[in-house]
Amino acid sequence: MNKFPKFLALILLVSRIYIIYKLITLLYWTQQNPIEYPMDKLTWWSCLLIFDIWLQNVLPSMDSED
Repeated sequence: MNKFPKFLALILLVSRIYIIYKLITLLYWTQQNPIEYPMDKLTWWSCLLIFDIWLQNVLPSMDSED
C-alpha cells in the first residue's frame, strides 16, 4: 500500500483550509481597514483558491487503484 497519495491528499486539504481561512480573515480586515488591507491581497488569495479547485478537477483522483 502506497502512503504517498494519502499524505499528498492531507497536504492539499490543509492548504485548502489555510487558504479559506486567509480569505475569510482578509474579507473582514478589508472591510474594517481598507487602507492597510487592500483588495489586491484578497484577489490574490481568491485566485489561488480558484487555481486549487481547477487543479483538483484536472488531476486524476488519488482514490483510484490504477
